[in-house]
Amino acid sequence: MYGCCTHDLPLLALSNVDDCVGPADEEWRGRDTVWICASSPGTLRLAELLLNAGCSWNTVRDYALEGDAGYRGVASMSAELRIFLPGSDGWIYESDDVPMVI
Repeated sequence: MYGCCTHDLPLLALSNVDDCVGPADEEWRGRDTVWICASSPGTLRLAELLLNAGCSWNTVRDYALEGDAGYRGVASMSAELRIFLPGSDGWIYESDDVPMVI
């Protein structure tokens, strides 16, 4: 993992802005915030990945940060993350722009 220890991987937690999600199905499905817990090296690696993903020279269009059963891009017990950029097979929009949500 390029010298990365598993304790340096970021932990992604799905919640809401108040970090208070109850047991009701509506609240569980309404989670709209990702809380990130990581060491300094883990935070820097995640920031580097996101910044590099947005660079015009980057040819990688699809990212998967998987947990224990996958390629280990996030910490144990973390939510997994999948990023689709324009040109990837998972990109669902007709153009390269994401429509505005009002």
